[in-house]
Formats: sequence, C-alpha cells, structure tokens
Amino acid sequence: MINNPKVIVMERPSGDFAIAVTDGSSDFHDAQMMVVASHKENGEDFIDTMESVLFFAAKRILELEKGGYSPPPLGEGRDVSLVPIQKS
Repeated sequence: MINNPKVIVMERPSGDFAIAVTDGSSDFHDAQMMVVASHKENGEDFIDTMESVLFFAAKRILELEKGGYSPPPLGEGRDVSLVPIQKS
C-alpha cells in the first residue's frame, strides 16, 4: 500500500515518458508502480487512449516542475461520463 505517493516523471530519449509512483521516495528505483506512456496517435482501443492521456499528463507535470505554469483553460467543466464517445 502506498501511504505517501510521490510521482516521478522522466522523459526518455525516444520521446515517451517513464512514470513511477513511490511511497515517499525520490528514487525512481524505489517505484511501487511504474509505466511507460507514449502518444498513440491512431489508437483504436481504450488502452491506447489511456496511454495517450497519461502521456500528456506526464508532459504537463514536467512543464509545471520546470516552472512553466499556466492556468487551466477557461470553459465549462463537465463530468466526462456525460461526454458521448464518438467512433470513427
């Protein structure tokens, strides 16, 4: 069980991200959970979509850590369960 989650994001030379969750440690090797996320531009299933979302979240985390904060866009927030899924 993770009581003190710390998320560590590392950009890899291939352009994807390695993301680790530790129990309070700053050492990537102490990860309790670890995943690699890349942008699946033509993803066709839920797993590809989730990996792409994680990719952009990791990218944003790194921007924020580097001091690149920008406020979230203005708009009407809504529950994602209300957004219809479009199939192509």
